[in-house]
Amino acid sequence: DPQMSESSKTDPVVEKLNRTNDVHFKYVFGSPEHKDILIGFVNAVLYPDEGKDKICDLELQDRELPPKHYDGKEVRLDLRAKTSEGMVLNIEVQAQSQKCLDRRIMYYWAKLYSEQIQRGDDYYRLRPAYVIEVMDFNFIPESSHYISDAQPIVSATGKPFTEDMRFFFIELPKWNALKRKANNSLERWIAFFANKNSAEVEEYAMLDPNIHAALEAEKRFIANPDQMR
Repeated sequence: DPQMSESSKTDPVVEKLNRTNDVHFKYVFGSPEHKDILIGFVNAVLYPDEGKDKICDLELQDRELPPKHYDGKEVRLDLRAKTSEGMVLNIEVQAQSQKCLDRRIMYYWAKLYSEQIQRGDDYYRLRPAYVIEVMDFNFIPESSHYISDAQPIVSATGKPFTEDMRFFFIELPKWNALKRKANNSLERWIAFFANKNSAEVEEYAMLDPNIHAALEAEKRFIANPDQMR
């Protein structure tokens, strides 16, 4: 359409991007200079309701959790971070389902939580450990909702057993199935990852400076062929 504005045109290179590719994800969200992008995304997932306390700062930590014993299993996370309040986070992207993924997620959480203290430390030093999974497939078939907040529940009371363990599963196909525009910060981020319409994501970037920063970081990623490998 000759009347289409430059801002409404889709970018064919961006349209082909898979934002659940771990190399792309680690560059855009896992670089120290892009820390605000990660903070913006994590806040949208953990605190979708306006007015709640939000994460103001976090530090990226070593993604590798070495085994405690010679024959132990090493864990390598996509992103590992610690907030200024002490909460530890594991943020992962999954492009496709894998065998025993649910058990792997639990194992990674256990390592993340237990690594907070060493021999002689008191248990009160433990802080909440949360996992955020962005998945390009359906993971929880019993639910049609695009995000699931999972934690252990006491069956007799229906209340959480602990606030230290939470998992956030974002399932992109379930968002795409809604075929509508985003209405809030969390949905804008999910639309960013789903990436079905680059012009629409550009629209969301005008509303959210962190999504705008993510798109700018993405352009630098695309411009560097070594990063794309």
